Amino acid sequence: HSPVLAALSRCLKFHLGSLAYGGFLLAFISLVRMLVHYLDAHTKQLQKKNRFLHMFMCIVKCCLRCLEKCGKYVSHMAYLVVATRGTGFCSSAMWAMSLIRKHMHQVGTVHVIAYFLLRLGRIGVVALSTFAMFGLLTGSRLVPFGYEPDALLGVSSPLMPMLATLLCAHSITGFCFGVFQTAIDTILLSFCEDLELNKDAHSYYMSMELSHYIDKHTIKHHVKKVDEYGLPIGEANDEYAEFSQDLDRNN
Repeated sequence: HSPVLAALSRCLKFHLGSLAYGGFLLAFISLVRMLVHYLDAHTKQLQKKNRFLHMFMCIVKCCLRCLEKCGKYVSHMAYLVVATRGTGFCSSAMWAMSLIRKHMHQVGTVHVIAYFLLRLGRIGVVALSTFAMFGLLTGSRLVPFGYEPDALLGVSSPLMPMLATLLCAHSITGFCFGVFQTAIDTILLSFCEDLELNKDAHSYYMSMELSHYIDKHTIKHHVKKVDEYGLPIGEANDEYAEFSQDLDRNN
């Protein structure tokens, strides 16, 4: 059984309405932006005469752009909650935003680090692919085994093949690193949910490495310990171990 096909089947069977609802909201915001740009294009002459109208149109376009960005982010996080909890779109969006609001510093730190690392990764892959194509076209010694450099020297200019390679590499890395971004956001939401649901018991299910990486000063002593079978180790077991050691000393 393929996990991807199983996930696609569950998505179409149980969460198709949530997908349609989130897509409708984004499409509605995009439609409003298109209408505003249409009005802006047909009122250029009037805006030249009225500076206040020009400023008003700029403010409206800026606000709609920010609204579209926020809508995409909220929809992305809502879809992650829909996938992990199985709730509706609206309740998932409210729960995701509530978790992000309560754990803003962890979310901000992880997002900033992940953004720069993924950007550097994309730049590195694109640059390496373009450089490899340049080596193939110029007959460099960096050409992989199995290629004949003389057969590649017939290209009049390496500019267009390199440009095509750059665009293809940029598109492919966008899809691939988008999967990594989704995985990071899912782990981050699960971390925030673990903190929120288990804060009263001070017993968390996250790994010790994850707790040290994200917030080592607040939760490193409260991570739930598990035995070799994955079962929680409670305080009663620790007290029993101390009692057994004292009994062995007395004997």
